[in-house]
Amino acid sequence: RKNPVIQWDRYTKAFKEDPLRNKGVQKKLSQGASKAKVLSPEITYNREGMTASELTPADPTLCVGPNHLIQMVNGPSGSYFQVFNKTGLPVSTPAYLDNLVDGAGYSGAGDGICLYDQYSDRYIMTEFGTPEGGSDINTLIFFVSMTNDPLQSWYIYQFTDTTYFPDYPKISVWDDQSYFATTRDFALPGSEFAGISFYAFNKQQMLAGENLVQMQRIRLTDAAKYDGAAPINAFGPTPPVAGTPGLFTYRNDDGRTAEDDADSVV
Repeated sequence: RKNPVIQWDRYTKAFKEDPLRNKGVQKKLSQGASKAKVLSPEITYNREGMTASELTPADPTLCVGPNHLIQMVNGPSGSYFQVFNKTGLPVSTPAYLDNLVDGAGYSGAGDGICLYDQYSDRYIMTEFGTPEGGSDINTLIFFVSMTNDPLQSWYIYQFTDTTYFPDYPKISVWDDQSYFATTRDFALPGSEFAGISFYAFNKQQMLAGENLVQMQRIRLTDAAKYDGAAPINAFGPTPPVAGTPGLFTYRNDDGRTAEDDADSVV
C-alpha cells in the first residue's frame, strides 16, 4: 500500500484554512445535537474490479447501464476495460480499448472515460491516442455501442488535431443532440500549455454510425481560471428541456487569480 502523493496547486498565491470546513457538523454540535446523521446505503454485492497497481494515476472510471457495468483503468498501453453483469461478475476478459474494433487505426494512450447514455440507451467509451503511423498523442477517440449490449458491436470515431495534445479529456451525456467534452491542451511539438478546449459533438450522427460527424470546439487560454473545467453530465430519466444549452463547470478561486472573485463553482 502506497502513501498518497500530495502536490500543491502551482497557481495558488497563498494557503489558508477553508472557512466552510466542518461548518455543518460544528453547527449541529452547537445546537446540542449529539452526532450528525450518517447515511449507510446497503451494499448488496462487493466484487474486486480491475487494478492497475503499476501505473500512477490509474484513473479508474465506471458506468452502469440496465444490465451491465463497464470499468476502465489506465494500462501500460492505453485504456484497459472490462464488462461485468449487475451482480458484479465479469462477462468479458480485460482488454485494451484500441483492440475493441478490428482495424481501429490508432494506438491507445489512456485517460479513458466510460458513460451510459440513458436517453439513447447506448454506452460510450473514450480515450486519447496516436493515429496509425503517427508519433504524437493528438487524437480523441470515441466508441459508441450500436445497441444497449456492450458485448456487441461498436462504432469508432477519431477526432485529430496535429497541433496539440488533448490531455485530461472529460465527456458528458446531455440531450438528444449533443455530447460535450473538455480537454487541457498542450502545443505540439513540445509541451507548452495552450488552453482549455470546450467541445460539442453531433450525437445523432454518432449514434447512427455516420462517416462524418460534426464537431465544434472553442479554446480559452486563461489557465488560472479555467484549468480543470469539465462538462456537466445529465442524470435521471428525463433529458434537459429541448434547446437547453450544454453546461460546463469551473472554479472561481481567489487564491489562483488576480480577479476580485468569490470562491465558487460556476
